[in-house]
Amino acid sequence: FDFIKETNVDIIITDIRMPVMDGLEFIKCTKERQKNVKIIILSGYANFEYAQKAIELGAFDYILKPVDEDKINNLLIKVEKSIKDEQLNIKEKKLLMENLNNTLPVYVEWMLNKWINGTATESELSEVKSYITDSKEGMVIITETSRHHKSFNDYSIEEIGEISKNIKLWINEKLGSFGSTVSFYLRNFEDTLVSIVVKNREPLDRISFEGLKDIIGEIKKDYGIDIAIGMSNISGDILH
Repeated sequence: FDFIKETNVDIIITDIRMPVMDGLEFIKCTKERQKNVKIIILSGYANFEYAQKAIELGAFDYILKPVDEDKINNLLIKVEKSIKDEQLNIKEKKLLMENLNNTLPVYVEWMLNKWINGTATESELSEVKSYITDSKEGMVIITETSRHHKSFNDYSIEEIGEISKNIKLWINEKLGSFGSTVSFYLRNFEDTLVSIVVKNREPLDRISFEGLKDIIGEIKKDYGIDIAIGMSNISGDILH
């Protein structure tokens, strides 16, 4: 059993009678450490209740002695298929989560655009509140990227998308010290980034244009692109 504690295995074939612990105790202890391992119980006991208990504890199958070679081979084929199905299921779940993680930001931006355009329903407005937190006091920061600079034409569509992500990231990092920040690009004005800052840390009146000028300089230095940043007054009820 010490080997099981230290080593991950796929299949275990074990007898019912063992000197230290019986088969049922072995299944229980092994499954506590390796829940996906496939355990096959061999026994000379023609006892249905014992077999049922073994299955309940997590045994993959229960076969009676004497066991011929064909029966073992067929059982191993069955185990192999089960393991492959589980691995495929894990891969599919991972892919699903990756797709969800890629899709969710798009959905959130779509909802925030509906809110900013005044077309969100009451239920959608409630959902928007969950993105922005319960605090009412907040302000809006608008960041606009200029496409008129000649450097902009040097970038591919993919590179422009990456630059847009970086601008959003830097804005969120800068504003994050003052409160919860949600940033999204307007659907009809893809160069305009809207950032909602909701107070939960530092007073919002400490946010200054001078503090945001660093980002303008960083973007200009790294990409040769001009951006403009505008700030709203502090609102006592940012959602309305």
